Amino acid sequence: MYSGPLYKEMKVDGDRIRIRFDSVGTGLIVATEEVFDPMVKYPQGKLQRFAIAGEDKKWVLANAVINGKMVVVSSPDVPKPVAARYAYSMCPNGCNLHNNEGLPASPFRTDEWEE
Repeated sequence: MYSGPLYKEMKVDGDRIRIRFDSVGTGLIVATEEVFDPMVKYPQGKLQRFAIAGEDKKWVLANAVINGKMVVVSSPDVPKPVAARYAYSMCPNGCNLHNNEGLPASPFRTDEWEE
């Protein structure tokens, strides 16, 4: 395995977005790592740094859960989502989506909106 999870595609499913990845290896996990420290897995941990938006293009922090080899993203503030982002900032501290092999997911966005 040469890479952490890479965004592949998304599907809107009612009030949530299902995100599929390439390079998931043997599965997705919540984990943290520091520069010189080993990775620490958190089986009951909460995913961080996901955001979701509706057609109004207003981003809000989202609830994100691992469901098999995908992540499901939602927010009560966005009943009809159209786009999602992960770690999409200049300094995305706190990113914690990894594959089981210990490689972190790359930041991504599902939208093509001009900023």
